[in-house]
Amino acid sequence: MIEREKVKENNATYEEIYIIIEEVQAAISLMDVKSAPSPTEKKFGIMIFKGGDTMAECLHYLFCKCWNKGCVPKGFKLGPKIMLPKPSKEDYNTTKSYRPITLESIIGKLMEIIVKRRLVWKLEVEDGLADTQNAYRNNRTCTQSLMRAIQCIQEGMVKKQSSVMVVIDYESCFESVWRAGLLKKAHAHGVNGRLWMYLNEFLTDRQYYLRVNNYTSPIFSSKVGIPKDQC
Repeated sequence: MIEREKVKENNATYEEIYIIIEEVQAAISLMDVKSAPSPTEKKFGIMIFKGGDTMAECLHYLFCKCWNKGCVPKGFKLGPKIMLPKPSKEDYNTTKSYRPITLESIIGKLMEIIVKRRLVWKLEVEDGLADTQNAYRNNRTCTQSLMRAIQCIQEGMVKKQSSVMVVIDYESCFESVWRAGLLKKAHAHGVNGRLWMYLNEFLTDRQYYLRVNNYTSPIFSSKVGIPKDQC
């Protein structure tokens, strides 16, 4: 992460400060070289991981251009969806019998790691997340939510009160997110500057195609939904 002192020295907020080489190196170290790559980047993972300082410097140059101009290469916004059949299904002629796996650009994932770490840092430091939220946060798990529920139930039993728990499971929640609404909420929570510009560009004009067995579909434009967190 960028040190707070460096942010102060450059008189910039965390949404504006330039990307430094240490962020790129940290993103490479966090990269999962075993994860499935984009069909056009089959060898990129190992090449980047073993590329050393020269590779990090090249990626740093690319990421700085993207960050400073607020632009995202088209390859970063193309998400091939591989349809994997679910086991024990009676009819494989329906979409519900398949699980889509999106294979994003490996280089794009590295940029996502950098942007994600900046966004998480900002939200954590500025209390942008509810204290009761444990999902998608470092050093927090669903166990803490479960313990809170158990505590409430036990307190109710002591007071001879009834407890009610409502559990909601949203189907295809990532695929149905309203992008404009998400960006508006992000801005309302203080996400501004280049960080907001990059997120806006990242979610605009996304494309995908489907691959089922040996069939590959034409490229479609995606108007709703966000890429599921893979960073």
